[in-house]
Amino acid sequence: MSRANFLQVPGQLLQRWRSLSTSSQRSNPSLPLPGLDHCLYRHTDTNGWEPISIPQSSLGVVGPSSTIPKFQIITWNIEFSVSHIEERTNGILDYIWNYVLTSASETLGTIPTILLFQEVADEAFPAFLSHPFIQFNYDLTDISERNFRSYYGTITCIPRSLTPFVTAINRVPFENSAMGRDVLIVDLDLPHFSNFRHSFPCRPESSRIRICNTHLESLRGHGDRARPKQLRHISQLLLNADGGLVAGDMNCIAPTDNQVPASLGFTDAWEGIHPQAPLVHGYTWGYQPPSRRYPPGRLDKVLSLGKLTPVSIERFGVGQRVEVEGSYFWLSDHYGLVAQFTVG
Repeated sequence: MSRANFLQVPGQLLQRWRSLSTSSQRSNPSLPLPGLDHCLYRHTDTNGWEPISIPQSSLGVVGPSSTIPKFQIITWNIEFSVSHIEERTNGILDYIWNYVLTSASETLGTIPTILLFQEVADEAFPAFLSHPFIQFNYDLTDISERNFRSYYGTITCIPRSLTPFVTAINRVPFENSAMGRDVLIVDLDLPHFSNFRHSFPCRPESSRIRICNTHLESLRGHGDRARPKQLRHISQLLLNADGGLVAGDMNCIAPTDNQVPASLGFTDAWEGIHPQAPLVHGYTWGYQPPSRRYPPGRLDKVLSLGKLTPVSIERFGVGQRVEVEGSYFWLSDHYGLVAQFTVG
């Protein structure tokens, strides 16, 4: 199987999605969020990247053969401040592609993988828009920096197998940010079987899952005061969801940062899956290259609440470099994280 044909969306699912996107009879159950509404962008051979409609509801898509009992996310801060952004971004996407290919061959199937990136600068977009793995398999929340409040921002890549279940996309700015930070939110109505089956045959149910991609305030001082309020703001945006996931660069550099998620009701996936592991095994920043200003730490996290249960999480892309003109560069100063969740 060629890479270009790997993981493409099934034709029947795409047909059902098209019928949903053109229907005007369904209402969107999402509560409005105070931010910038987004569309999704899809690559086609004829028109390149173009906006597509978001289904107003996943009703009609739900059936025993289309349940989503499990999905995974990959989150990665790709670093805007180091040169060769396009080449490093291509290296990151190559690494993710190889990981997904290997995982699919080992498990004899694929798990839908949502990609969340932070510190995406304008120079990174040529890599995203031209990479065959992205072109054939993903729809993007952004194809330029137009919606960013700074010279870099966050983008989320939705696997086409999940696009039929997307009901809303929203970017909500943090009012207390001095760096243009925000949270990028994707709502999905995911069909799954209940954990408590009272009858046979079982009927799937649908849960509103809210995926939040964020980059909290950096540095000490103002950053120390801003980060808890920003995460609290995100937790409030999850109140009307059945399950919520927050992932990205949390910039946990103050002693008090690690206590904030639990105080807001979040489950920290790393702490839940690796409770006995040495702290350094979870560190995601401070090694590529060795940091002089701050000690290494677990700056990147995956948090959840409600009808989402973390089943695995690992660091991702440790020690990876890309060759550019005979020299080698770290893909990023951050490691990524890959985490799997069950729904229900």
